[in-house]
Amino acid sequence: MNARTATNLSEAQQIERALELLVTTALASKAPWPRRFEGARSVGAILQDYLASTPAQQAANALIDDPVGESLRQSVSTLGMRLHEIGGMKLMGEVLDRVVSTDPATECHREGLIDHRWSGIGEWMG
Repeated sequence: MNARTATNLSEAQQIERALELLVTTALASKAPWPRRFEGARSVGAILQDYLASTPAQQAANALIDDPVGESLRQSVSTLGMRLHEIGGMKLMGEVLDRVVSTDPATECHREGLIDHRWSGIGEWMG
């Protein structure tokens, strides 16, 4: 094993621990953060506003609506991107399997949360 492989393995292990904590925290959060009340608006009006907003506005709105939950979700995505950079789809799958299997009672929820947030990273299809 060369030094770069050892470094990536160590980083992958750290990412795995972080993912475990993020997913456990997300699943332990029973009540979602209160949403902003915008009054009665049509779906079309809401969609039009969304499509007219910038990516930064969309991200900020998601954080405003659910700061803790959205931070957790964004973190899972970021860690998935990094896993893909250092080990591709193979490493992502291995880490997913280990994180999901840490709690058989919430296995499906764990997999769904990670799978959804990793959709579109490399060839990952959520």
